[in-house]
Amino acid sequence: MAQKSPLRVAHILGKLDYGGLQAMALKLIKGLPAPSFSHVVIYEGLEREVLYSDFTSCADVRHCPYYPGKTLGFFLRCTRVLREAAPDLVLAHLVGNHTLVSW
Repeated sequence: MAQKSPLRVAHILGKLDYGGLQAMALKLIKGLPAPSFSHVVIYEGLEREVLYSDFTSCADVRHCPYYPGKTLGFFLRCTRVLREAAPDLVLAHLVGNHTLVSW
């Protein structure tokens, strides 16, 4: 019997620092383990924050920086990163990102 490939889930986050959103996303990723799931985390922060290594231990982490006032550039970068990651499902964990992902 052929083995089913894992469901690839992309998580779009702002920063990878301490916060409730980041803690819940990390808990979700660790709670949906391989081989049924694989995860890619796309973060917008301008630098590697304190939870970067925690996320890299359980997910493929990609950087897509957001520069204030440069929304179109961010949209194009994020589209490219999402196409490269080829997820089956995208979870936007920030209110502003819901619009971006729906486009």
